[in-house]
Amino acid sequence: REQAEKLVGYMLGDFAAKLGHVGKLDLIDDVAKQALTYLTQANDPDAHSAIQRAAALRTIGDLQTQRGQWAEAKKTFAVAAQAAVAAQAAVVAQAAVAAQVAYWLGYCEYVKRKFDAAKVHWRRYLDYAQRLQPLTKSEGTGLLETASAMNNLGTASFENGELKVAAKYFDESIAIKNALLSKNMDDSDLAFSIARSLSWQAKTQEAGGDLRGAMRSYLNQLALCEKFLKVMPSVVKWRYEAAVARQWVGVLALQTGDSQLAKVQLTAAENEFSKLHLLEPAQRGWQDALANTRSSLAWTSLLSSNPLVAQQQIDKARELYEMPVDISAM
Repeated sequence: REQAEKLVGYMLGDFAAKLGHVGKLDLIDDVAKQALTYLTQANDPDAHSAIQRAAALRTIGDLQTQRGQWAEAKKTFAVAAQAAVAAQAAVVAQAAVAAQVAYWLGYCEYVKRKFDAAKVHWRRYLDYAQRLQPLTKSEGTGLLETASAMNNLGTASFENGELKVAAKYFDESIAIKNALLSKNMDDSDLAFSIARSLSWQAKTQEAGGDLRGAMRSYLNQLALCEKFLKVMPSVVKWRYEAAVARQWVGVLALQTGDSQLAKVQLTAAENEFSKLHLLEPAQRGWQDALANTRSSLAWTSLLSSNPLVAQQQIDKARELYEMPVDISAM
């Protein structure tokens, strides 16, 4: 049984990840379906087996989300949660798997915009993460999971219009992650997580009318992006994140009356978005970001009494908005 579980774990884990990179996740469907049938029927009370079962179910649920099978994923994560509870062992593996399952259950609700339901699961995620803290002091896993849970609760609170609650979660999440980054300044994944949290913090501040605070948060995000772009200039996610930060600094500068700063930042953002759009024309998010930036640049031209330039920028933006999307290439 142990050998079989290891093989299933490999097929659903490392092997599935490799297939995902080449867009061949459909090849793992039959394995996942067969494994799901076994795992949902198994009821071995042994704690180790229950943890293994929960981990395998979590991986299947993850695969289902990648395939857009949200209803199936929700059922799978629910069974995984039952398996995690069945383990009844206060050990790192159980708490870690339970935390991840709670996250995915919340995410399944979040993508359906059921934010209250998502928060129920994410509070459970936070609880498991906090249990992990004394068990993982040396590597800080519990602290990192706690920060992630707080960020998730912040996003759900923001979407619910609970801006003060959201701001508190984002502030605490960023503080924890900054403390962890100070111990390992080269951790790019952690730094990128901070950049994303800073973006959410800025959105919350802007929604609450604190435009200056939002500007500071976006500038902090941009500074972090630029720091890591110096050592990894070709990494697309950092390039995109920096461009987004520049775009919003420019938009906020327009709103606060600093048209010169707006022009500088929006021009830099347009330049980067243009390169990214050429790199992958089918990426609709990059196309929209470029169009929005050009629309904002048109305002800076109008404020500078350049209506002809503004018209050209608007025309370029409209072309992008009207550009058909090649779904087959996505």
